[in-house]
Amino acid sequence: MKAYNLVGEKFARLENSFRKLMKECIPFEALSGPIILTSITLIRAGLTLMILTGTYLLIGGSLDVLTFVMFLVIGSRVYDPLTSALMKYAELRYDERARERILNLMNDRGS
Repeated sequence: MKAYNLVGEKFARLENSFRKLMKECIPFEALSGPIILTSITLIRAGLTLMILTGTYLLIGGSLDVLTFVMFLVIGSRVYDPLTSALMKYAELRYDERARERILNLMNDRGS
């Protein structure tokens, strides 16, 4: 911090900005966190259900091994990007709030 001359009033302004960012992000994380985690859990439960159903059909003779393996590969290719997209969405929302706070801090510096 001292390398950027952030002492005294400049450091206090930066510290206040970080505190405001934390106050804004905590409610966001409290609201979006459970929704995103529930969605990821449901997506992974869908993959588990697909495996269990496929195993049941495979044991019952209604499904051959090649088809079962292909469904597993396709299913994992669909579910993994959905999980990643949900996590990236939360990160992007957090980054957006941080960017707004940085822009406000920079605009205050010009005044």
